Amino acid sequence: SAEVVSGEFARSKKAVSSEWPKIRAFVDGRLPVSEIPKSPDGKRYLSFRLQNDATEEVRFVLSESKGLTLHLRHPGRRMKLNLSRENMVKHSLGPGRYLYVVTLDDNFPADTLRIQLHSPTPNVRLLEN
Repeated sequence: SAEVVSGEFARSKKAVSSEWPKIRAFVDGRLPVSEIPKSPDGKRYLSFRLQNDATEEVRFVLSESKGLTLHLRHPGRRMKLNLSRENMVKHSLGPGRYLYVVTLDDNFPADTLRIQLHSPTPNVRLLEN
């Protein structure tokens, strides 16, 4: 599941978000964009967490990349992830918990967003909270 977060949260260093509402995806994994409230800056923000047990390559495939940015957060580190032409992000992660923040610009062209996680082993999994 993904959580709605504010622009302040998306920019801040803190990764505490117990008060943010969760967004449930459709059965096929699409998130309805209309259920993500706009922040005062006109953008929509989502976050999700990942647990990794070993050094592993992780791939995300997104249904749309126009008007979207994806940041990876780890204590003391914030990194913008670049999407390929196939709307894919590929990177290696060491063991630990990671936070991802998705920013949808005002001109995000789709009604839904789907983010698929691909990992060669069960070491990598999405966290519920």
